Amino acid sequence: MSNRVVGSRFLFASFVTAAFLGGACQSPEPENEAPTEVGVNSAGLWTESGVQLWTTGDTIPVCWIDPGFDAAKGIIRAAIESQWQRAARIQFGGFALCPTTGDQKFIRVLVNAATDAGGGGSSQLGRGGLRLPTEAESMHIAVPTNITSAQGLARLQYLAVHEFGHVLGFSHEQDRVDNSDPADATCNPPGGGSGSFWSRYDNQSVMHYCNNGGNSSGRLSVLDTRSVRKLYGTRTNGGVDFNGDGFSDVLIYDSATGYTEIRYGRAAAGLTFAAGSQTTWAAGLKVVPGDYDGDGHGDVILYSSVTGSAEVRYGQAAAGLVSAVGSQANWGASQKLVPSDFGADGYMDVLKYNSASGYTSIEYGRTLPGFNPIVQANPVWNLGF
Repeated sequence: MSNRVVGSRFLFASFVTAAFLGGACQSPEPENEAPTEVGVNSAGLWTESGVQLWTTGDTIPVCWIDPGFDAAKGIIRAAIESQWQRAARIQFGGFALCPTTGDQKFIRVLVNAATDAGGGGSSQLGRGGLRLPTEAESMHIAVPTNITSAQGLARLQYLAVHEFGHVLGFSHEQDRVDNSDPADATCNPPGGGSGSFWSRYDNQSVMHYCNNGGNSSGRLSVLDTRSVRKLYGTRTNGGVDFNGDGFSDVLIYDSATGYTEIRYGRAAAGLTFAAGSQTTWAAGLKVVPGDYDGDGHGDVILYSSVTGSAEVRYGQAAAGLVSAVGSQANWGASQKLVPSDFGADGYMDVLKYNSASGYTSIEYGRTLPGFNPIVQANPVWNLGF
């Protein structure tokens, strides 16, 4: 069972050694039909008996079999780091080209082009996916045809999170013996698998064929997160991780002069200085940290309570923060800002409160720069909070 191959493209009704995942609930998604982008918000996870799991704190070695597809590889890496790695005490490392000689084992990932908008993939389960340089791939991801579109990007993010969920040892959620959905060849196939259940069954998991996201949302659900933490422990990060390496960083901002730099956390004592993080912002800003685009890199809102101007500067693997067209807005002067994930979707949001008028609204984070349209939390709250 430790070498079972599972995936995310084609559908078979039975619980067999090779199962591939499609799209919409109740019926398989045709190969050439682009899936619908909808959020996923609640799920559970399980592992089959006999699957070799990782140890809490492990760094899973990953390598690419072939060169090319750099943009897709960047998306894949960012997706798994912002979801699985951000939630639990498990890391993914390497991400270089696979060696051709030697005896070191890796999760060997084959990335190539799909012939349709949906793409697909397959993966070995758990530590059974570790392969020598002379062995076949551990995972295959066929990249959707248009990853520059919001739909194509979301689909590739889903494929990445789903397939690396298998690497972590998680099986398809619909195959659980306690599947309580109506009998269906796709969503509740005959038979059922048993093993270790890390939370109750739920049909909204990123590992489920028939989640409401149409298999086009690469975001962990609430119980996905709880389950991976139950298995691998909770990652504790007391600060903001701007470069997404798992270490807390410190942003230094002089409100009088606007001088700004970031000191980066590391395994050794002290913090690392990076010249590329030095810049000068306007003076007198409110700096509000949070991961507003949900990519696993800490970001900051720069807000002027005098002019009302607001902008998000986004974290990245390289030193420093970057601006993005679409992240600038005017929120009005004298706002109090409260960051939190009010939508429980993995994106940091911002509650804006005007203590003079009592007007309150929420700006919801999203993958694209900026925020989703304003939602009133309550038009008027009590004054003077």
